[in-house]
Amino acid sequence: MNKSDKIIISFYGFLAISFFIGILYTSSLYDEITLPDLTPHTVSELHTTKIVDGDKELLFNLFYDVEKYPKILPKNILSVTIINKTKNVIIAREIISEQGITNSILVRHTFSPHDFHIVEVLDGDAVNTKITQKFEDLDTKVKITTDVELKLKGLLSPFVFIPKSNLEHALDTVVNSFIQYGFSKFDASERTVDDIYREILLRPADKWGLIYYSNLLRNGTFTENDIRTELLSSKEFGTLTASNNPKLLNEINPETKLFVDSLYQEILRRSVDEKGLRYWSTLLEEGYLTKSELRKELLKSQEALDLKRFDDTRGIIKELYKELLGREPTYSELTNYKYLVDIEEITIEGIRKDLEETQYLANSIEMKK
Repeated sequence: MNKSDKIIISFYGFLAISFFIGILYTSSLYDEITLPDLTPHTVSELHTTKIVDGDKELLFNLFYDVEKYPKILPKNILSVTIINKTKNVIIAREIISEQGITNSILVRHTFSPHDFHIVEVLDGDAVNTKITQKFEDLDTKVKITTDVELKLKGLLSPFVFIPKSNLEHALDTVVNSFIQYGFSKFDASERTVDDIYREILLRPADKWGLIYYSNLLRNGTFTENDIRTELLSSKEFGTLTASNNPKLLNEINPETKLFVDSLYQEILRRSVDEKGLRYWSTLLEEGYLTKSELRKELLKSQEALDLKRFDDTRGIIKELYKELLGREPTYSELTNYKYLVDIEEITIEGIRKDLEETQYLANSIEMKK
């Protein structure tokens, strides 16, 4: 497993739960973020508008069903416990997670059926942050308007400098998650399968899984528990478990440590880092991965592919020197040409032309002698 130098910011939006996650922790929503310029511009308000096909009442009810949030955003909302509930107000304690870190926040949801949804954070460094969501009928479409009032302090203070466009894009992504869940044209069996996937694998069911398991449910070959059993024994679930709850170093068998490190030395040409050691060792010792499968995983990793490309380029340069100049390149020559290829300042064909010119000049000098 490679170490990443990127800071990846996630901002799970207008719902206070998901909103709070994003400004607390790093995530996978953005592979990169746009850094603020040297003159800081703070963000205190956000606004997004989205028009979607569908029924306003159905869409509103998705947000009203607070207890279903863990199914809609399964990777980040672990549980919702209702503290108090009336017709229009729900106060809930919500457990959120990101990169294996969990946090608990108190949130008040206020509803005006089927027009408004207001979310307020009641504790923590985002206390008094307020999200107002408005639903409007447009014939066969629904207009969703979201306004956020940011109130951040303490550890969250620096996050007001995240570019506004990034945060608003994240808000839109969260809305899409609700739309995808609510407006999927599933029958009862397909909905059951999709919910089980979200519960166990923390993602929507893929097309193959949806068709396969829903057919088994319909014809009575499988029960819901049978599907759960299969998914819990899957390699994907094991990978999730190892990623979120890897073994501690002192819990790993010394022979496993030695094996994983030897593979790193052989394939990646470096010692294994602690994160990689814990992750791969957990998969091996829990039986989710064999030794040969681990070798294959490392061989197809981006780090291994980068090394192969590096070696391939070096090998080609060496062959060109042998072919055209009858000798090996010096370390300086090899390194220089490799660098120029990497930054796309020269192609392999360009190197050939360079060496052919070098050979021509050398021959000319020799003939004059």
